[in-house]
Amino acid sequence: MKPILLAAAAMLLSSTAFADAMSTGALTYSKARAITRIVDEHNASDLLDLALASTSNQLERFVSAVRRADPDLSGEERHADDERSV
Repeated sequence: MKPILLAAAAMLLSSTAFADAMSTGALTYSKARAITRIVDEHNASDLLDLALASTSNQLERFVSAVRRADPDLSGEERHADDERSV
């Protein structure tokens, strides 16, 4: 796992809203994994709301689109998102 993903996961786990959603089963592992690909301290709350209101597939597609639109990602990372689905 890449260090940036570990940092994102640690940030999410420190959030009580995220931890509560995971512990009650409202937020699945698949959704949490998807969020870690694009989360930062500015969008964590919005991404949690989106995850709770969408299916895993919808969230994966959203994250994939965000990553494809990010010019900082390499072609390999973009391709990995295209191959990933639930």
